[in-house]
Amino acid sequence: MLLTEKEINDEQAVVIAHAMVKVASCDGVDEREKALITDFLTAIDTKENFASLAAKDFDVAGAKAVLGADERIMLLEGCWMVVLADRKISAAEKDLIAKLAADLDVKDAEKIRDYMVDAFMDSLSHVKNIEALAEIDKYLRS
Repeated sequence: MLLTEKEINDEQAVVIAHAMVKVASCDGVDEREKALITDFLTAIDTKENFASLAAKDFDVAGAKAVLGADERIMLLEGCWMVVLADRKISAAEKDLIAKLAADLDVKDAEKIRDYMVDAFMDSLSHVKNIEALAEIDKYLRS
């Protein structure tokens, strides 16, 4: 499932965006990560912005109350989109996404990561350097 394949309400979208901001912020915010999240926030009816979400702690209990199983998967997909936006995956990002998955009781978090990496790698299918693509794929899945 991709984030865009299911309708969510604005409250759910803000929770997802908040998690995305926390992932982006855990190792220093890249402008591509911030732009992705800002675009997402612009598409929903909220007074929240990147800075306001970054200033708040992420409320796991609140997220669990607002998000069903599908929306929790969407949250992780959104977090992986953020991580992949700058084409670098830090240990801090991986650890935070793993913690979010555990805290939100999401099973098969690695399958979600693999799905998002597959989608990212598909976007690079035009690249002719197969060895480089193989290295990128290995790196992203480690």
